[in-house]
Amino acid sequence: MIEDTLSNSRVMIQDMSQNASGVASRKLIKRVSDILWNTVRKDKMKEKNHFSNLYSYLTDSKLDCFGLALGVLAGCQVLGFGDVHLAMSEDHVWVLHGLDGEQSTEVTWHEKLSRDRRGEDISNESKASCWIYAGGNPVVCDRKMEVAAIVTALCPVVNCSVSSYEVMLFQQKLLWLLYDNGCLETYPMGLGKLGDLQRIFPGSGRPSCSQLYSKAIRVTQTRYSNRHVYPYLYAAGIQSLVEKKT
Repeated sequence: MIEDTLSNSRVMIQDMSQNASGVASRKLIKRVSDILWNTVRKDKMKEKNHFSNLYSYLTDSKLDCFGLALGVLAGCQVLGFGDVHLAMSEDHVWVLHGLDGEQSTEVTWHEKLSRDRRGEDISNESKASCWIYAGGNPVVCDRKMEVAAIVTALCPVVNCSVSSYEVMLFQQKLLWLLYDNGCLETYPMGLGKLGDLQRIFPGSGRPSCSQLYSKAIRVTQTRYSNRHVYPYLYAAGIQSLVEKKT
């Protein structure tokens, strides 16, 4: 593992010297992904709570799909390649890069796929026909939306029966700050998460959870060709609670 990591690091340095334009190549992105992949623990690699942040990688050498893609994004920024951005469906994350974000590259894995696809080009045909890529209608992030994605991915779960109210309140405050600055306008998952927190901790003078869920649905209809399902699940959840109370 160490030898593979060192080898990837040497090749990556060579790639950097060849990329004077400041635009990340698919080969370089694959190398960054390889370094992370070769240094994470492979035991119990299924999605778990708290594996979506780099703290988990630094302390426990574990990352989920989002965490690994975030690590690749951070690595590319450290190396000076600012053209790399996250692209997200509701169940998968990859990166876009190039002068106009015209290239798509896999940097992680998906549990429904039988093999590792890191470094592969994602064709337009694949994106249009596959639910993993939201039918070609992913959330394409700028830097502000990447911050929103990090905040949305915060997990307040302590164990199977306990969640931290402090973390949820902190997450809610951060999401309202992002909302007020327009960072959630085109991010259905972020709006849905904020709606859930607003349902638990209603705030006066703020949109209700139902209003936030409705906004998330409008966004997926008008911007993402109605290919995102979670906004409808959020709305159905609140409707189910209302019906139970009546």
